[in-house]
Amino acid sequence: MQVRNSFGRVEMDEMKGGATVVNSNGDVIVRKGRGTQRLETQFGRMHIDRIAGDVSATNNNGDVIVAEITGNVTARSKFGSMEIQRVSGTLDVENENQSVTASDIGGRTVIGTSFGAVSLVRVKSDVVVRNDNGSIDVTDITGSAEITTKFGKVRFANIGRSLLVRNDNGNVEGYKVGGNATVTSSFGAIQISEVAGDAMLQNDNGAIGLKSANGAAQLRSKFGNIDVSGVRKAVVVTNDNGAIKISDAQAGVTASTKYAGIKLERVTGPVDATNENGEIAVIGLKRTTACDPIRVSTKFGNIRVALPANGDYDLSARTKFGRIHTSVTVAMQGQISPENMTGKIGRGGCELRLINDNGGIDISAAQN
Repeated sequence: MQVRNSFGRVEMDEMKGGATVVNSNGDVIVRKGRGTQRLETQFGRMHIDRIAGDVSATNNNGDVIVAEITGNVTARSKFGSMEIQRVSGTLDVENENQSVTASDIGGRTVIGTSFGAVSLVRVKSDVVVRNDNGSIDVTDITGSAEITTKFGKVRFANIGRSLLVRNDNGNVEGYKVGGNATVTSSFGAIQISEVAGDAMLQNDNGAIGLKSANGAAQLRSKFGNIDVSGVRKAVVVTNDNGAIKISDAQAGVTASTKYAGIKLERVTGPVDATNENGEIAVIGLKRTTACDPIRVSTKFGNIRVALPANGDYDLSARTKFGRIHTSVTVAMQGQISPENMTGKIGRGGCELRLINDNGGIDISAAQN
């Protein structure tokens, strides 16, 4: 069936076959139909529900409401909000200037909009969401999620597989990612937790927080503090102008910054920490049966290292403008001075290298 109308409402109920409706200035309402529905209007509301078949809905200047579709849905709108619920198949949505809300989708979901919030809940497949100037909220996704926005906050929860987020000017926060998580931002904080795979987080001008990851973690910021805890594999953190705090890392840490402090707590595995202009504190190191070298260097700031009890190290420590203090027994080697210390701690054998240009060095035993 084909229907054309210019000014007025088009309403159809219990259609037994497909239909094509083109309406210029009025509502289009279709209920309880079968077959493929191709629906179009301008300057009117569009309401489609209980269709056993695919739906294509286009509205240039009005709201779109779609519900209870056994099939795939393609929806387009320029000036009107969109609300889509309970679609068994795929969903493809494009909206230029309003919000999009979708829930309970059975297939792959792609949503794009320009000005308006996007909310997507309970999708049993992969999702791709793009928003040029609005927030994005994505929850309970069985598959992977790819999320992009330029001006707006991103929130997520319960992503079944991998996560990819790109945000130019807004915060990113969320929890529970079933695979790897890759997040980039330029102006806004990143705060995520409970990542089943690797976490790769980059922020040019904002803070980064990561709590609990079963894989490795790579984090990079230029102007913002970085706080990482509970990572099971290796942690690599680079920061140009912000502080670094890493705790409960279980497979070693590499950390560097230029104009702030570095604090490492309860770290297991090798440590490599470098700072241009700030203090470095390594506290509560965990002893393992392997040799875990410790390399710490800074140019302006004190170095504090608390070694695991009964640790075995070959110590090499030196400073130019400061003193070296140790409360750990060291079997000294070579010339002894307050600025240079070489020797063995315990039986030796594992590298402990502490270098400071302008500050003190303090070596102690970790408190259990």
